[in-house]
Amino acid sequence: MPGTVGTLDFARWQGKEATACHEALARLLPRLDTSRALCLSGPQRAYLRHCAENQEPTVELTVAALLILSSTADLMAIPIARKLAVSSSSQRIRDAAKLCLEELCGQET
Repeated sequence: MPGTVGTLDFARWQGKEATACHEALARLLPRLDTSRALCLSGPQRAYLRHCAENQEPTVELTVAALLILSSTADLMAIPIARKLAVSSSSQRIRDAAKLCLEELCGQET
């Protein structure tokens, strides 16, 4: 799926284009296998951390971002997941954050 997350340059887009891209990303990220998720660049993971931390633009993208970050062993996501596991108003986000923590805290050094 190289086109799925080959670039996250659309993060700078506004309006309908950004909405459509975020919706597509929320649909496609859960299909990304671990070997491809591990190929995400630092800026791509940073964008996913931003989406997760700010719980935007949608619950679906936040959940997908958390799950991908856990599969990429992105330890920078631990504080975000800890916060969301207790403070998010969405049960789905809290559950995804807890799963993310389970994966990442086992890898924390």
